[in-house]
Amino acid sequence: MLFQKFDFSNPEAVEKFKIGFKEHKNTWSFYAESYSYAVRKLIEKGLSRNYALNCRARAIMFLIRHNFEICLKHNLEIKGYPIPLTHNLTELCDSFTDPSIVPAPFRAACGLVSPDGDGAAYRYYFDRFHQKPFFTYKDRPEIGLVTELYNSIDPHTGFSISDLFPDVNYRKRRTWWDLTFHLGECQQLAHIRTQYDETLEYIIEGILLEG
Repeated sequence: MLFQKFDFSNPEAVEKFKIGFKEHKNTWSFYAESYSYAVRKLIEKGLSRNYALNCRARAIMFLIRHNFEICLKHNLEIKGYPIPLTHNLTELCDSFTDPSIVPAPFRAACGLVSPDGDGAAYRYYFDRFHQKPFFTYKDRPEIGLVTELYNSIDPHTGFSISDLFPDVNYRKRRTWWDLTFHLGECQQLAHIRTQYDETLEYIIEGILLEG
């Protein structure tokens, strides 16, 4: 689908996808900022269209959850703590000797985007450990709540965060509804793949048109 929509044979287009050695940095800080930028741009683009985020919900939720993971590892590095080999957000939060380092709103936001230990819920349909689908029609996370918690964090507390969510009125009725994700509607691996493909479409579009 992506190769039918975009012409990757165009040398000018190919050039936009090249990443120079000077641009890429193998640091937690760089990864945190990169993921934040991607999430912010995806949500901005989705909100500019009519109900365009729900059909990309799993991919966006995965990116938000993974951003939180990288953010925690970045802060562990800043504070000089060892970084554990885990993807579990609760375990990462508990890796700080001083629990007050992780702001309470950030912990709460982690709980809203982490239905399992490693984000597999956003990549797979079936939970093999519990022998049932990860989500049902009752699962409708409200990302407006996540944004409010995240944006309430005082940047001067010593806990490093990036600009993750665009500055909009999330309590506006349509915006709140656009960011209410009906995860149970995505019922097969093919549906999940489509959601990731359509998210990639947004990213590629941004690189080609805005890059």
